[in-house]
Amino acid sequence: MVWPRENDTRGGHYRLLFLHRASLGLNKEGRLTAQQHRLVE
Repeated sequence: MVWPRENDTRGGHYRLLFLHRASLGLNKEGRLTAQQHRLVE
């Protein structure tokens, strides 16, 4: 569920806008072998 920014700032405490990007590496069996996360506020 994605809330519009106007509703997000009205309900509860104010949360800053941020970007979270994740890159994942999987092996042949589909299991997670690597991960990288970047978070920008």
